[in-house]
Amino acid sequence: MDGGQEKYGVSRFSLQDRLREAGVFLSEPSELLLVAENLLADGEIDEALDVVRFAVSLAPEDWRVLRCASNLFARARKYARSDEIMRRVVKLVPDNAECRLHYASILLELREFSRARRELDEHFKLAPNSSLGYRTLSSIFASQGDFSSAYKATERALEIEPARREFAIHRAWLLITMERVSEALQALRKLETEDPGDAGVIRLISSAYEVAGDFDPALRYAEKAYQLAPGNPEYERHVDYLQKHLGAIRGAAGEAGGQSVVSCPSVFMVQSGLARWEQAFFSMMRVISSVLIREFRTRFGGMKLGYVWAIFEPVAHLALIAIVFYYMHATGGAPIGDSLLVFYFTGVLNYLLFNNTITFVQSGLESNKALLKIPVVKPLDVLIARAILELFTMVIVAILMLTSFHLFGLKAAPYDIVKCVKAVIAVWILAAGFGMVNCVILHVIKSWDQIFFAFSRSLYFISGIFYPTLAMPTEVRDILQWNPLLQAIELFRSGFFAGYDPFWLNTGYLYAVAAAMFVTGLCLERVLRRKMSSPTW
Repeated sequence: MDGGQEKYGVSRFSLQDRLREAGVFLSEPSELLLVAENLLADGEIDEALDVVRFAVSLAPEDWRVLRCASNLFARARKYARSDEIMRRVVKLVPDNAECRLHYASILLELREFSRARRELDEHFKLAPNSSLGYRTLSSIFASQGDFSSAYKATERALEIEPARREFAIHRAWLLITMERVSEALQALRKLETEDPGDAGVIRLISSAYEVAGDFDPALRYAEKAYQLAPGNPEYERHVDYLQKHLGAIRGAAGEAGGQSVVSCPSVFMVQSGLARWEQAFFSMMRVISSVLIREFRTRFGGMKLGYVWAIFEPVAHLALIAIVFYYMHATGGAPIGDSLLVFYFTGVLNYLLFNNTITFVQSGLESNKALLKIPVVKPLDVLIARAILELFTMVIVAILMLTSFHLFGLKAAPYDIVKCVKAVIAVWILAAGFGMVNCVILHVIKSWDQIFFAFSRSLYFISGIFYPTLAMPTEVRDILQWNPLLQAIELFRSGFFAGYDPFWLNTGYLYAVAAAMFVTGLCLERVLRRKMSSPTW
């Protein structure tokens, strides 16, 4: 900070004094803006913006000063302030095409797509053949998930200015995003021939092979891109991701007897309809497995105890609840089975699986915005991977708890393990469906997670977790039996405790609700996939 201040004559005095010491006259806003640009380049953001504000105050009606100030605020990622200034600029010079285009780019950064389109419309009235206008329009469409329109806009930009390399690179990215891999590779190889040292093009070639399912060349090109730009953290992460992904695939191939699964043909190159679906499925499984590994490392890798803490947390929760209720009812026997602790375990375990899976899945896209910029990764891959990780965690928790019960001399072996497994799977599918539906709703209603949190907490008391359904009044039970979580817990208990077969248990209803909720989540995710990922270039 001090070095930057001395360089530009900036000390601890007032801004005017500091600038005067730097030899900048207060009547020269252009020199002030030059000082601000130098400060910004040196990372002195606060000082730079102070100078910009001072320059604006000296020339509040000079649109050139305001336009430059807006650009400096945008470079400092102060887009709201840049928007405010550009409103004044377009009022001062409504017929300036360049200002309209700049304003549209600022509104794009603010994701004000409707306003950005209006500014572009004004821009095109003044400059109908603006290649940069069509390029900006393409980014707006891409940000909204309309890649077909984005592609057409880029094509129009290239018609106007065919030699513009950045336009061709953007078009190749759109082709990858639309899964038109062969066309993208053809265009990218031409760009690579023109400039073999362009790391951005090499990185895109890697992405194209990744989308096609050809991970060996994807890794080679990713490593080449990083060699060309060794300081780029995104390139380094991409190489690391592909190396781990290939390692996981080769490990799976080794377990399968050495059969290679790395060089599977691209799902986009298979002509047979059946083979295409089969390859698409296995490609999706590979992506999900990679996302699962990433989720595991992201969620637990930064913690000292890592996965141990993830398991201990629900174990501690379950144990505390069970012990409290055990001592509250110490004088009475268990309503089902021989132990209150085991009885509470059968309810709390299923509730935690239900609640944690929903919470983890519904926050999946918000927590993985960067990952979703990789074309091969779809929102559904992230959501399913998170649901699988939570199921795996709760299975480990169940095993640990049952083992602990046996060590303390409690009888805690399932009577019919098949029924228990069916119940757990039903709860998991139901929760995954709820999580996907909530994830979509959260994009419309930002406070939905708080509303649903209140609802999920109420399930604590209406799902037969602590109060046995046997003891409920008939009128209450007739209403609560429509709760699918209660049905799942009762199914689990009927498989855990010998001789427990409640007449109100309706497995058909449970499976139907779970399947319906899961399918609803899948459909909503598919319909709104582009809007939820909304990647930009």
